[in-house]
Amino acid sequence: MLKISFSEIPTEEKWILEGRLTEPWVRELKASWKRNHRTAKERACIVDLNEITFVDKSGERLLRAIVREGAQCIASRIYIKHILENLTTKGKGSVLNRLTGFFFAAVIAAFAVRFGAQCIATGVYVKHVFEQLSLRLR
Repeated sequence: MLKISFSEIPTEEKWILEGRLTEPWVRELKASWKRNHRTAKERACIVDLNEITFVDKSGERLLRAIVREGAQCIASRIYIKHILENLTTKGKGSVLNRLTGFFFAAVIAAFAVRFGAQCIATGVYVKHVFEQLSLRLR
């Protein structure tokens, strides 16, 4: 279930969402958004997600579209904050950034092993990689 509350004043429009942002409620929010949202740049648009308990993939897609239209989403729950962070980082070269980060981490690990630093790894696969690096580099 999803409860949608909408209010507006001359300087802002505010959306308060409560419940679960899942199908079929995503369709209802999308229809309500198209009906009531004004794209005026001089007016702030705030989407309050403090009472949202769950968001599925269709809800994430809708939130991404809402954020792209300039809405500011606020949330107090860690789960929803995490979803919002993922929405804002996806599509901005995040795959390239992650691959670059992985590459630099591998280079640093290789140099650390090469120059005799002991590397502590908890995962079996990671330990295997470090063992292989040490054997090859000696």
